[in-house]
Amino acid sequence: MTGRIRTKTPAQRVAYNAYMKAWREEKLKDPEWRKKDQERRAAYDDRNLHRKASYNIRRRMAAVLSYGGACTCCGESRYEFLTFDHIDGRQSGKPRVGGELGGAALTRWLHNNNYPGGIQIMCYNCNNAKHKLGGCRCQTELTGVA
Repeated sequence: MTGRIRTKTPAQRVAYNAYMKAWREEKLKDPEWRKKDQERRAAYDDRNLHRKASYNIRRRMAAVLSYGGACTCCGESRYEFLTFDHIDGRQSGKPRVGGELGGAALTRWLHNNNYPGGIQIMCYNCNNAKHKLGGCRCQTELTGVA
């Protein structure tokens, strides 16, 4: 029967997982199999690295665009220079949006949680100035307030 979806009962899943664990442990004892397995995994990674990278770039672009696509401070819109900034920062004492995640894990979390508030887009320079100097020079120049 083609197209049939097989579901395992919890007892079948437990038995299958135990079988697979025992099979893998037995195979790992064989140095020749381990070497072939490492080569197979390395070849798979080499073939599929570009897929993973392009997927992460597309997801990051979608997240950047959903938060406005430009630095909230200076207006920089070149994708390469933009970063995600936690509006409340680390000093607020309350949990941050996305926790301690960064990079692809943060963009995945933002996507899965429908791009919540508490995050803004800033260029790298403005983000560093905000966190290291307490404010950005752009805001001082734009508003005239020190």
